[in-house]
Amino acid sequence: MSRTINSFLKEIAEARNLEYVSLSSGFVQILKERNASKSVDAVKKVSDSIPRTLYVYGSSFHNEYGAQNICDDKTALSAVLSHNKIYNVPHYLIFGPQFLYSPSTTKRKDEGTMPGLIRALKKYARYGLVIKQKNGTQGLEIFRVNNQIELETAWLNMLSRHKDFAYGPFIPLKDEWRLVIIDYQLKLCYRKVRKNPEVEWRHNLSKGAAVDRNVPETFVTEKLLPLALTTVKTLGIRFASVDIVMPTDEVLGTELAGFFNKDNLSILEVNCGIMLTGFLKRFPQDRQLCYDIYDSIVSSYFD
Repeated sequence: MSRTINSFLKEIAEARNLEYVSLSSGFVQILKERNASKSVDAVKKVSDSIPRTLYVYGSSFHNEYGAQNICDDKTALSAVLSHNKIYNVPHYLIFGPQFLYSPSTTKRKDEGTMPGLIRALKKYARYGLVIKQKNGTQGLEIFRVNNQIELETAWLNMLSRHKDFAYGPFIPLKDEWRLVIIDYQLKLCYRKVRKNPEVEWRHNLSKGAAVDRNVPETFVTEKLLPLALTTVKTLGIRFASVDIVMPTDEVLGTELAGFFNKDNLSILEVNCGIMLTGFLKRFPQDRQLCYDIYDSIVSSYFD
């Protein structure tokens, strides 16, 4: 577990006189009031005597439990956003043969898993498919697939580790931006710049992408932020990192253009985890900004 968020939360707890507890090698963190208020009201006595507590799982702060699970599952998130007519890069769910069959899955029982992926590969033959964990992070376990052999290799790899996973069309991307939203307020926005676009197609900071903070303000306020806020408000989450993408010009003349809005923007991911490690490594002078972001979350619980 990254120590960046741990050190910030420990520092914030000390500054706010909160009890700080780190469990599971720092993966679970707890911030708790040291002295709960006392009440003579018999009805309120028990609840008021319980100290307010903030639990942090990994880098994820408490959102509504169902909404957080949806964000953690790329296929569920894509389904919910599509249902609400919010443009997003599609992620579809595929089951492995380990799942038990039921009357509702007779077709899958007779057909198996691979034929559906073969049809998808043919449908999106122009650029191929992406196969990935449905809840993966940092660009791990992602396969770009352009032919049957690559498809079978990715399929076998995923099935060796997961009972189900996500797939979707590969879409060449020109740009990707991350917006950190806290209680529907923008706290940070930057563009992810791939280190070597000819070789690396992922924009993950963990894969060497750089951070460009010079995003035009009008573009942020008029294009990026409205899409991000519509998304988090629809999902009902208070704390999130929203990744928004724009395709290359060549995509705009294909069927894949339908996944992007009039500004050629689409939601790629919504992360309930607020991970600032990669950003801070590139901008150590912005430590106070990172501290303030985490502190604003903590203050929403205890102030």
